[in-house]
Amino acid sequence: MQITVDKTKTMELGLSSIAAEAVGNMRQRICVPPSTSEEELNCALLRAASKGRDRLLNVLIDAGATNLVGAMTCAGWSGHIHVVDALVKRAESVAFGAAFVGALVGLRKEMLDHVVQIADAEGLDRCLLMGAARIWSCTSEEEVNFLLYALESVATAGARNFHRALQISCCDAVIEYWNGSLFESKAKVLQRLIMLGSSRMTAEYFGRILLTICVTFLCKLLRNCSRRSLSSTSSNPSSSSSSSSTTTTTTTDLFHWSSSSSSEIQQQTSSDLRLTLPSLKKSQPSFPEEIVQDMLKILSVVCKSGAAELIGPRLMDLATSSSDDIESLLQLSPCHHHHQQQQDCSKKKKQAAGGSSSYGSCGGAGICASCSCQWPLKMMKYLLVECGIRHLSSTVIVLSIFQAARLNVLLPVVQCFLEHGDCVHASSAYLDMAVTFGQTAAIRYLLGVTPRVLTKAEITQVVRDAASNTRGPPRGPEGVLFVLHSNFLDDVEATLAEATALAELPETDFAVKKRLKEEWSQQAFEAGMRAGQLHLLNWVRIKERGRSCLRVGELPVEIQLAIVYLPLYKSCCRAPGCLLSQRQRGELVAAVSQLQHHGRGNKSSAVVSEASLLAADKVTLLRFLEDRMPDWCREADRVQSKNDAESLGNLFHKV
Repeated sequence: MQITVDKTKTMELGLSSIAAEAVGNMRQRICVPPSTSEEELNCALLRAASKGRDRLLNVLIDAGATNLVGAMTCAGWSGHIHVVDALVKRAESVAFGAAFVGALVGLRKEMLDHVVQIADAEGLDRCLLMGAARIWSCTSEEEVNFLLYALESVATAGARNFHRALQISCCDAVIEYWNGSLFESKAKVLQRLIMLGSSRMTAEYFGRILLTICVTFLCKLLRNCSRRSLSSTSSNPSSSSSSSSTTTTTTTDLFHWSSSSSSEIQQQTSSDLRLTLPSLKKSQPSFPEEIVQDMLKILSVVCKSGAAELIGPRLMDLATSSSDDIESLLQLSPCHHHHQQQQDCSKKKKQAAGGSSSYGSCGGAGICASCSCQWPLKMMKYLLVECGIRHLSSTVIVLSIFQAARLNVLLPVVQCFLEHGDCVHASSAYLDMAVTFGQTAAIRYLLGVTPRVLTKAEITQVVRDAASNTRGPPRGPEGVLFVLHSNFLDDVEATLAEATALAELPETDFAVKKRLKEEWSQQAFEAGMRAGQLHLLNWVRIKERGRSCLRVGELPVEIQLAIVYLPLYKSCCRAPGCLLSQRQRGELVAAVSQLQHHGRGNKSSAVVSEASLLAADKVTLLRFLEDRMPDWCREADRVQSKNDAESLGNLFHKV
């Protein structure tokens, strides 16, 4: 990077020298060449903020540096108040949270007090959320005490968003930044956070939080089981795994503001928190018993801090009971694997005096992985039925459903709510979240249940809401496409008509609309027909004009048919649901027509009329193609499909 001083002196400097050059030439003019990339400018901006060089900051920002939030974080961490004051004029309210959490990490009391003093109402709420997210990442008593002081300062200054703060501290931060050390001290901070916002806490909101905590720890248990499985496989590659992996989708956005916040601010806030916690490493797989105990501890803190008083005394019994008492309270089925481990552990202790603890002797599992997921599911059932949370409000389960959908554990949660919690009234919310987040297993399950509760008009509206961008874009078009493949209206013509209508609605998300026009429109069917015809034409050209030493035209006819049509056949066989897209139907119709016209395939295959082809469903079209393909192609695909189905079945059976 070149820095020109007084138009007479030019020096070649690396990024690490920008701040030093600014110090030596504070009275001279600094110019950044236009060829400098944005990444270089942002890197220099962070370094200048850490060094407190506000004049250089302005030069870099004018030149195109954009990472103002990162600069605010560095300034807060290093304690340069004048840099924060200079950046506040250029940044949005979200930047207050960055400076605040930087002060938390750097234990800068003067900086923290200054940020709280100058922050506006939105900035104070942002500081409250950042502080709440940091509870479980503290590693020393000094950090815990400083965080407690920070939260009280923000609350005194006028922060009001305690609902989201509690949601973040009890749910999202547990997934991303859990550190179980110093739990008693951290529990006091959580307790104080609830007390500070006690005037805004209601029985309904406590019910939402308790259910969402259970969903969060269900995700954590499943993710931990996956990590332990991968760790076991890597340490013993010769052993074959009999169960399928249950990896859940990693959370890419730590916060999701349910209202009034733009997607840009959501992404920026998530980046702020990651900037302030660079030293945290991915946690190693924990014992399932430890995760269950963590869940019970957090539930106990929330219950004792007001939930039991507002909802009912049954919650206090839950908060004060031991884990063994809670196990019988939840009516958990006995774990035979755990019992066997305890017996093995006792034998080992008798054989070796002074032996290791039960964790070490039993492979570290007081509760086996396969049974650990019962705890959060049974806890949700207990909270809904025995504690009466389901009667608090018709929307009390919405927050937990949203959490389950974005953490990819929606299917077991919905099954628990419908089959054990008697929460049928929220069926539209279940389907909405499943389609919005593309949870195909949950969609398949719900489409078998919701027709008994919802009308076709209500289901259609749910799909339209999930496909729209009025609430923010869906996580992709996969959910909408899956319900179409599943023939969600139980009428082919009605489902195809709804696909056409969705593509024309102005509020339909652009990505969804694009896929619908490419795959589910009449134009897509015609494009599929043309593609099928062109595919055969290209194959004929290859046979006649190809210069490869492999003379494909001399291969047996069966192999030629497999080369041309097996990929299409396998693709259509593995398409979800009972309904093919218009594009796939067009390609299949073209393929069968070509085989009939050229007399290929089995001689015993009956000729199919064009009208029959156009009216045929997925199963019939595939059978037409099967009859004209070699038997070994069909057998190979059936074996593969059977293996895929068994793997999928094992996964959901385990969940």
